Amino acid sequence: MAKRKKESLPDCGLYRTGRALKSNPEGVPKGVLVMFHNHSNRNIPFVQLPEENTHNVWTFNEYGPGIEDDDAFIDALEPLREQGFYFLREPLEVTDGVLPAQTLVQLGYNRDAEPIFFQASRDTYENALNFPESGYGFTDASVLDVLAPEQPLIITGYNDEEDDHVHMQNDPSEGLLN
Repeated sequence: MAKRKKESLPDCGLYRTGRALKSNPEGVPKGVLVMFHNHSNRNIPFVQLPEENTHNVWTFNEYGPGIEDDDAFIDALEPLREQGFYFLREPLEVTDGVLPAQTLVQLGYNRDAEPIFFQASRDTYENALNFPESGYGFTDASVLDVLAPEQPLIITGYNDEEDDHVHMQNDPSEGLLN
């Protein structure tokens, strides 16, 4: 089987696996959160699994299994939004009521790649926003459609410098709530 060209591979980013990895089905099963990379030092795509969650944000293992001769695995990857801060485009019904449109939420995921929205609240004593350690979980990824803008908001100190640079290439006001 010929190796897929990088141009035909999905973009690097967060995904939910739609099937198990043929070469490592127990390590990378169907229905888990992964960071997919369409490049590597071995010149093949690979995935990284979640390692640690701090402040509702996953970091991923430095290394992960390569994907060789498994186009079905790559084709079954389900793209997800980046972890970060977004506004709700429209009201959203949750277990204890309704979150109004324009609510600021932090988007996170569990290991099963199910979205979790953490609602911002204002700190009583400081000029700061707080995000709880638990949020509203959803089993259907279509809930991500209520988030705006398309990329997470830029918040100083949240992303590392490299991520800030990537986000800064886009106009932050572009497509905010339309």
